[in-house]
Amino acid sequence: MPSRLAQHLVSRALLTQEQAGELLRQHQAQGGHLDSALLERGMGEEDVLALMGEVSGFRPVNLVDFEPNLEVASFIPPKIAERLSVVPLSLDGNTLHVACAYPVPKKELDEVGFLLGKPLELWVAIELRVREWISTIYRQPLPQRFVQLGEALVARPSGALTPPPPPPEDEAMVDMVEQLARSVAQEPVAPEARPAAPREP
Repeated sequence: MPSRLAQHLVSRALLTQEQAGELLRQHQAQGGHLDSALLERGMGEEDVLALMGEVSGFRPVNLVDFEPNLEVASFIPPKIAERLSVVPLSLDGNTLHVACAYPVPKKELDEVGFLLGKPLELWVAIELRVREWISTIYRQPLPQRFVQLGEALVARPSGALTPPPPPPEDEAMVDMVEQLARSVAQEPVAPEARPAAPREP
């Protein structure tokens, strides 16, 4: 449930109770899934996906790393994909791998698997990426909200951290090292030892 994800964010000190309540109200007003609201608020996509995996109990999959698989599109009808926010990933033997937005509609997908005669392996994914795959696989227009969100994520800074500067050196330690180096340089160098001449028998 969306409230479980919101409460998980509070328990991880990523949101206050007030922010979580505001987030849920935004979600109710705009529809869609809670992760989209989190992305619109500026949270990182990888962070949101990891949190969804923790809350849902399903393995997360980043659909950005893969190409939509048109060969398995026929296993999930477009109306079901749209209604449940799911897309087929691949077929492994008789098992169909499916990516789902959170919350994962497990009960409905169990029924889909029963009708297909195939066990389903469920993965959790970002709603935006599921919608992009639905748009590509079934040739449907991507809703404007997700067009704008996708553009915003592309334009968003990567968030790479600048390496911290090296810690300041201890001046006393620097002086001691320099004095040691000078004293070593001033020491007389012993002449190279010559090998002793062999004794005559």
